Amino acid sequence: MTLAIVDPLGDYNTDNSTSWVANDAGAKCTYLPGAGEFWLLLETGTGPTASGSNSTNSHFLRIDETTGAYIAMADDPAGQAGKLFLWGPIVADDVNSLVIAAGSYVTTSGGTTIGGQCLIAWNYDGTVAWETFWVTESDGSPFLFSYVLHLIYNPTLGALYLVQKGALNNRLQSLNLSTGARTSKATFRGISGDYRPVMDNAGDVWMNVDPVGGLTQERRYTLTGTPTNTVIETAGTGQVVQRQVYDEINDVAHWYLSSSATLRYWDGSAVQSQSAGSVWSSSGGTGSTNYEQFASRT
Repeated sequence: MTLAIVDPLGDYNTDNSTSWVANDAGAKCTYLPGAGEFWLLLETGTGPTASGSNSTNSHFLRIDETTGAYIAMADDPAGQAGKLFLWGPIVADDVNSLVIAAGSYVTTSGGTTIGGQCLIAWNYDGTVAWETFWVTESDGSPFLFSYVLHLIYNPTLGALYLVQKGALNNRLQSLNLSTGARTSKATFRGISGDYRPVMDNAGDVWMNVDPVGGLTQERRYTLTGTPTNTVIETAGTGQVVQRQVYDEINDVAHWYLSSSATLRYWDGSAVQSQSAGSVWSSSGGTGSTNYEQFASRT
């Protein structure tokens, strides 16, 4: 077996007289199973400038998974060349052949630099499918909602829901995959860490919430039709319901109960528990960072 060393980014820079680098906070690659490609996010991690310097904004470089050669740079959204900072969650939705990414943008208006949040989808051929931009939003309450914190994805159903972070509460929204339009389905109080939700094969969303401030719960949200939720477990004193992972083979959502270091799941009639040891106490692949960089899949 021969190890092949490839440098698609270096080759692209040489061929195009550019000086792109990968995200200096840790390169983010997104795999497109149905296309035989992976996409490398290029940016320095410092955010864009209104002038659009090519060392401080986000682009995707498409790379052939078989040869390791670059294909092309994915297109820029209209009017936003050099002004995106895609620090948020990214998912390759193989059901709908879309790469969806969230983050921030900047632009100029009347000589003044302004900015806000964005959610953008690319077709697998690198063309932009749709784009949405906003600054802050309100649901009629005193609380404003801003950036996309999580994309909630099931590899069989597609990327259907997202969590938008608010000043106090978070908002669970459905996503129109043809237009990028978002529709609010439920408002909930996030817990410390804002652990990412997961979606099961029925399209229900499992997530951790803080219903009263202090207690935490594992809930299952059914969002088709009139949204409803079922409390699966309320943590006891000193316990925190946190990190989650979805077993797509067995169609089971698992969550972690922190203080007792147990892995929990619902068997259809009751909560079951097993020791998780130190595996889930780390912040690795099931990490708890506020700005979750990965889609909610195993």
